[in-house]
Amino acid sequence: MEKDCDLTKNNPPYIPNQGVLRRLLIIMVSKKYFFLFILFIFLLLPRFASAYSIGNPNAPVKVIEYSDYQCPWCRKFELNTLPYIYKAFIKKGYVYWVFKDYPLVNIHAFAYKAAKFADCSGKYYMKMRYLLYKYQGVWDKTGDIYSFLKSKNFPYINSIKSCAGSNYPISFIRRDMAQGDNIGISGDPVFLIYQKGQYQEKIKGYYGPAYWENTLSLLLY
Repeated sequence: MEKDCDLTKNNPPYIPNQGVLRRLLIIMVSKKYFFLFILFIFLLLPRFASAYSIGNPNAPVKVIEYSDYQCPWCRKFELNTLPYIYKAFIKKGYVYWVFKDYPLVNIHAFAYKAAKFADCSGKYYMKMRYLLYKYQGVWDKTGDIYSFLKSKNFPYINSIKSCAGSNYPISFIRRDMAQGDNIGISGDPVFLIYQKGQYQEKIKGYYGPAYWENTLSLLLY
């Protein structure tokens, strides 16, 4: 029996300092661009300068995860393993977890589209991520992600749809995919492990809680 845990009520994504965006924010806060300013603050700012992440950015161990929303093994990890890692390591400040996109566009017709919706979800990213994986079999037949999310009463869904239909999220996804290509990713999920800023190993594919308990504990103790 599959077990899963919704992490959306726990740690929100970490948002780094955005000093480099000061001039852009000043422009958008004017009356003419007020709506764009609101959209930027609530939906785009968390993703603009960095990837989404959870946990303590100063944790001794950092994990960068590359995933695809139509990937069945990514779904299994998200619902079965990540909740355990969150409770045992991330929530306690031992591990900093970073999410990046690597949609397998040659075999998953709607993975790129799903990534755009997720990247536009801002502070609701973890909620979006959970729903896309939990109900993967519902939306991945037709790719009508908007109608699916609307049926779940997802917050700001019309604004998110507008963002996903624009060019904003494309640069983020392309950046992630280029980084993935540079490290030789050919399938998902893939995890890069760092200890105190030093690269340790690359983990390919799905592994359960016991494997991750052992892997992360060895880096911490």
